[in-house]
Amino acid sequence: MPNLEVAFLNIRKNFNGAQASCAGFGAGWHAPASIHFNANPRATDNSNSLEAVGEYFHDGVTTSRYHYFWSSSSVSNDTYYAWVVTLGYGYTSNLHKAYSDNVVCVRP
Repeated sequence: MPNLEVAFLNIRKNFNGAQASCAGFGAGWHAPASIHFNANPRATDNSNSLEAVGEYFHDGVTTSRYHYFWSSSSVSNDTYYAWVVTLGYGYTSNLHKAYSDNVVCVRP
């Protein structure tokens, strides 16, 4: 991920709030898109995807706490859900957009 800028906002927002927070940083900032086959929009490669950010910051420590971060990708067959990743395990899942969770923003 050369030249990738990453910002952890240390706030919890719902999906729409996370997207607005990232856009508020300025041009080019966004929550990372997922490469999951069921993501919309879907990242075109793994260079700055949600999964790549999760793997890069994976702490490798087994812990009972999951630290999920929003993506910018909805679940394509259920738009009430969006993709999230946990940095504790590098695990990708989906979460209802109304829930509050952590925000990470990237700028390639």
